Amino acid sequence: LFNRFSFGCALVCFFKAETACEVLYGLGGSEMCIRGRGALTPKEVELMRAMHGRLRTLAELARSLEVRLMVDAEQTYFQPAIDHMVLHLQREYNASFPTIFNTYQCYLKDSEERVRDDMERARRGGYRFAAKLVRGAYMVAERARAAEKGYSSPIQDTLEDTHEAYHASLRHVLRALPGPACPVMIPPHNQATVELPIHESGPPRPPPPTARGPLGPAAGAGHA
Repeated sequence: LFNRFSFGCALVCFFKAETACEVLYGLGGSEMCIRGRGALTPKEVELMRAMHGRLRTLAELARSLEVRLMVDAEQTYFQPAIDHMVLHLQREYNASFPTIFNTYQCYLKDSEERVRDDMERARRGGYRFAAKLVRGAYMVAERARAAEKGYSSPIQDTLEDTHEAYHASLRHVLRALPGPACPVMIPPHNQATVELPIHESGPPRPPPPTARGPLGPAAGAGHA
């Protein structure tokens, strides 16, 4: 749904990796408060607003068709901007139906905490939490950048740690939001992950006629 290049450029303008710029939406709507060093230029603000408008167009269409719109995750230095946009859209479009899904990369050390925080934020805000859980796709680049910039790597230390974080996040979502309509997408790339939601759902029983399972393929992401 997105032109990857133009979307990425807009995000770079929104949250520059080398600044501590903070952009917040006002509680009453889309009026913005910009603070912190590295403030956006008028052109960058224009690009950010245009991107938000395009996202709202897609979200409006998805809601009207009662389909899900899943926003992918990117590198950690883009992700705060993506999360900001997705959470804003979820407040607006997930009131009764889980239209907007955010993506959580569980090879990140803070992934489980972010899932729990966003679920609590949704509960307090009165909208539906919805997520796609993946393991991640930028391990080499993230570790290289951390080494270059001199900060601790955000990536889990071992593959086993990634599996543990993934399954812990998945269990938390399944237990907090049980039922056949649980709003989580699970790209199934190993047997343990496929079996976990089956075991969590309890004894086998006939599904409702409208039930939709949480499993789905992620084409081209066999490592995720």
